[in-house]
Amino acid sequence: MAVVIRSEKELDFNNGIKKNVEIVDGKLQLEVVGNGKIGYKSVIVQMTSDNVPSPYRAVASGRYDVHHAFKAFDKNAGTGWRVSGSSGWIYYDFGPGNEQIITKYEIMANPTSSVTPKSWILEGSNDADEWTILDEKISTPTWSNYETRSYEIVNQTAFRYHRLTVRDGSNYTGIGEFDLLVDNISSLYRSSGTMEFPKIDLGQFYREIKSISSIKNLPEGSNVKVYTSTSNDNINFSEFSLVDSEGLITSPQGRYIKVKLELIGKQSESQIVQNEFTESETSQFEQDEQLIFDGSLRLRTDYVNNMHQDLSWQYKGEIFRKSIGKTDFRKIDKIRIY
Repeated sequence: MAVVIRSEKELDFNNGIKKNVEIVDGKLQLEVVGNGKIGYKSVIVQMTSDNVPSPYRAVASGRYDVHHAFKAFDKNAGTGWRVSGSSGWIYYDFGPGNEQIITKYEIMANPTSSVTPKSWILEGSNDADEWTILDEKISTPTWSNYETRSYEIVNQTAFRYHRLTVRDGSNYTGIGEFDLLVDNISSLYRSSGTMEFPKIDLGQFYREIKSISSIKNLPEGSNVKVYTSTSNDNINFSEFSLVDSEGLITSPQGRYIKVKLELIGKQSESQIVQNEFTESETSQFEQDEQLIFDGSLRLRTDYVNNMHQDLSWQYKGEIFRKSIGKTDFRKIDKIRIY
């Protein structure tokens, strides 16, 4: 007659000796060492009407025919918002407590590209009364059907409302889609880490321990190695030995056993473009005569403009003229004539 004794021993996740790993909600993971930006992500929720789904809302200065405000946020390239006249505005309300720090936005041309505006202002607000300008574009190039343009902005303030005021359209003005994006921040983890669990007493009646069950629910691309160390006297333990691919323990048999995990994260490479802002890089940026590319990106402060003689002047002396676009400058400190 033989007696078979079966028992299950559980590892103590919380009290193990950890090195560069963490326990989150009872799950083992590599230690978070920081975070990094890996692009942008849209925060627009697909709308099926101006107020659905709640608490999001699409509001506009008006609409032409069936071109409702929400159709600029319905994730459908074949629809869009349109209003009669050459100007109008539309805003997206994230709802109370859902303020967002927008750092990029995208506009898709109206399916009828000729009504897509050439100039606009993007603003943010938390009360739909006082507005802060986030970006402004004037006299942009003519749009093509379904063309999408993206614009990064410098912004560190969270706003609930984001309004796009458009102008310079035709008899009708409108856009196909309006998307708002935030920095896509992802946790950065150590590439590997280990965790050693407290020793387990298999009991005086143990006969043999053969294998360790597989570890499940590992993040995609990561992998884990399992090591064991054993002892019969609870004093002298064997060197940690790697469990084989079948989960079979290769350590000598012993009443006491220690388990160590080595967690190895997925290795991925990302390419980051580091600009030096030299003249050779100007083609990478939207052309703007106010910017200087000389190894550091900065605004031009001195301008030279040739003046033209007004030959229609019929009185004493000579008159030279030059028009200066006041919208091109925040302020003008002085004008010198040579």
